[in-house]
Amino acid sequence: MDSKTEELRMEGIAVSPLASPKGVKYECEMCGKIACIKCKSCGVTFYCSPEHQRIDWDGIHHKICHVLQKIRSPANIGSERERAKREHIKEKAMLSIIEISKSEAMRNLVSNHFELAMAGALQAQRHSMEIFGANRVELVPAYLLLAEASMGLEHHRQAEGYLSKAKYNVLKHPDCPNILRSRLHRACGRLYLVTGRRDEALQELANDIFYSSIDAGPEHIDTAPGYFHMANAFRICKKDDIASAMYEKVVDIWYSFLSRALQHMASQNEREQQQREREEQGGAPEGQAAGGKEDDAQAGQKKKEEFVLEETQIAETLDILTRILHHREEHYGKESPLTANLHRALGMLYIYANAPKEARQHLVKAHEIYHDVLGEEDPNFLAVRHIIEIFPLS
Repeated sequence: MDSKTEELRMEGIAVSPLASPKGVKYECEMCGKIACIKCKSCGVTFYCSPEHQRIDWDGIHHKICHVLQKIRSPANIGSERERAKREHIKEKAMLSIIEISKSEAMRNLVSNHFELAMAGALQAQRHSMEIFGANRVELVPAYLLLAEASMGLEHHRQAEGYLSKAKYNVLKHPDCPNILRSRLHRACGRLYLVTGRRDEALQELANDIFYSSIDAGPEHIDTAPGYFHMANAFRICKKDDIASAMYEKVVDIWYSFLSRALQHMASQNEREQQQREREEQGGAPEGQAAGGKEDDAQAGQKKKEEFVLEETQIAETLDILTRILHHREEHYGKESPLTANLHRALGMLYIYANAPKEARQHLVKAHEIYHDVLGEEDPNFLAVRHIIEIFPLS
């Protein structure tokens, strides 16, 4: 869609509060104030200003405008069966909106577009509350997104309010998943850290690692952000040795994961190349030649899913590893093997993310440092050279 078409779709129509039906109050989608314009495209979403309409449009509305029109428009009276069918369709649409809104909010959070993230998080909260109710654990992800966006905007009191709601909902549900408990403690720890409550921050971040370790394991990539944020807390507390050790833990976790992931990718590439050569020679596909190895195919699919990363997870990890790289350069120098370890990990992650130019920059730098400092026989030097050889980085 070109920019002119998008502008036309986003164009607002002026509405007068006095012209609304009796008992109906048009409120801004972003802030809840009395609205004076509505979306021209869907006609069911209202705003207090063009600025709030722009934020909502860029943050989430462009993704869900057509769906909101369907679920918010008045329904014609029909039979009980027709009403039940409409409610079922509406619920499915709202569940879809929740997932899209959470995804867009997270994407904008990792890109530091906090106002846009707030728009998506508000939609996730609004529809989660309508479907599940006010005190359900299903609202916790939306509250955490709202808190993260508020922290990014430096609205710390607002962030604490959202986290208090999330805590209440978790306390109401003892069976709350550990992954949600982990993320709640992580958000609280980050908030307490920026507001100067260091001891509380360390306790919350320790709880984050604890619950993530129960859910996924202490060496899992899902636990790595907890170590990273705790390292930041120790840096602020002037405990640089502990911080450096925890940064190293993050790097080790991701290096282990990426080594296995790239090995799997290389094996897949080799098998696909062999398959193409076999087909060019007129042979049967591998599965047919072997009598249809369904179990092997399923095992291969399961292995592939083990190494799947979401786009937002890749972006978050690139940010984390880049921050650790800057710490290493500052404390150990740009030519240190410890710094080279970060270049290697970042290069591997960029390969995974299909960004060969960036991957090459980091891997070549790691290759040079290992060569100059450790020599050509060092395992680190040989490992990086192997990666550069087997993956096309031009």
